[in-house]
Amino acid sequence: MFTITLLCCIRQGLFVPVKDTKMVLPTWVCVIFAVIVFGSGQGLAMFLPVIYVQGSHYQIGLDIGKTFYKEINDYYDVTTQLKSEYIPWYKSPEGKKLFEGFLYVANTSYPQYIQELQGIADGIERPFYQVLLMNMQPELSGLLHPNQLIFPDACSDVMVNNNHTVAYGHNEDNAVSIRNRGYVVVAKVKGNATLGIRDESFTAYSYPGILPGNAFGFNDDGLVIAINALFPAVVQPKKTFRNIITRALLAAQSVKEVDSILADENFGCAYGFSVNLGVLPSDDRNERPHIYNYELAPQNSLPGSNVSKYMVPRGDGGANNGSYFHVNMYRRIHITQGKRFTPSSVHRTKRIEAMPNPTSIEDIKQILGDTADQQYPIYRHPTQTDPEDTIATALIDLRRCTMKVYRDNPKTSTDPLHTFRLPCEDDDVLFY
Repeated sequence: MFTITLLCCIRQGLFVPVKDTKMVLPTWVCVIFAVIVFGSGQGLAMFLPVIYVQGSHYQIGLDIGKTFYKEINDYYDVTTQLKSEYIPWYKSPEGKKLFEGFLYVANTSYPQYIQELQGIADGIERPFYQVLLMNMQPELSGLLHPNQLIFPDACSDVMVNNNHTVAYGHNEDNAVSIRNRGYVVVAKVKGNATLGIRDESFTAYSYPGILPGNAFGFNDDGLVIAINALFPAVVQPKKTFRNIITRALLAAQSVKEVDSILADENFGCAYGFSVNLGVLPSDDRNERPHIYNYELAPQNSLPGSNVSKYMVPRGDGGANNGSYFHVNMYRRIHITQGKRFTPSSVHRTKRIEAMPNPTSIEDIKQILGDTADQQYPIYRHPTQTDPEDTIATALIDLRRCTMKVYRDNPKTSTDPLHTFRLPCEDDDVLFY
């Protein structure tokens, strides 16, 4: 097995080889294509491009759209619901009213992310409303199919916190159409001090044409996020849709600010989801890493979100083993979920509970890579019973300050495709 790394810079749609990889080109976009090629006749190749962007919110959206023009348009085209359901809904009187309500809320609270979406729309040469519809898929699936799962029940997370390990792993599950069209965004975003919009610096795995933050990633303030889909029975109109809130998390500078973003006191979340948050130590924070799990649910007609926050306790070697997991069912908020999740979530839960409690990174990999339940495995590939695909796995080691990304089964893989360095204040220290 060997790795090929290609670094290119793109300007106005042209690929230009880079001789000095440290050059600063504000109007350019640098893309790394890391390809792992397997020998021995296996015939399997995996890739995950990394795009480096810099500029305003609109500019980074535009650069992402232009760079991944084909991947994003292909993904939109193979998402048949866009043409058959979302656009007709948008053009109906009721749909247009609900659409305008979601847009009003997002533009009121986070106009910079609406500009980001406008940049993507201009980059891929599609109407803005179609890009917004694709970013509202969780809410639209709940509105249009309240008793049937159309949007994937996606992702599994396993967390460990003890004297030796502070880490969590995340299986990114979704439609197989995303696997070879996704990318990692490394962004330095220029804010607007006049409007109170701060600069941002983050790294995030992103779906094609979807705002960063909806999968997994981290920012330079030492916060690491990974998202699980949840499926409350009701979608609340004129509230904040999920992908806006998760995008805002990448700009958070503290746990307190994460709490505020998720509470969203002026409006509240329109639909449910779960956030797994890793917090690195810093001079003005805790002395060792922490891991939290949040569950969110809409508050009916009341403003604000229904939020449950849980900190994974440090294991003591006794009854408290210092581990936790989350899939696509509510564990703490008592809410009607109806038929919005498939048997996969039930099966994954039972299988994780049947396995030994994890105490190490190797244990996390064993769980996330488990395929013992052949009908509904934890590590997923499309089958007749389970159509979803584990398109990437992130292994986040908060003591050693790394985020490793796998495209194959982490249980059997010898190497991650990418290893990203987390922003620890002292790169040589393991925190205890």
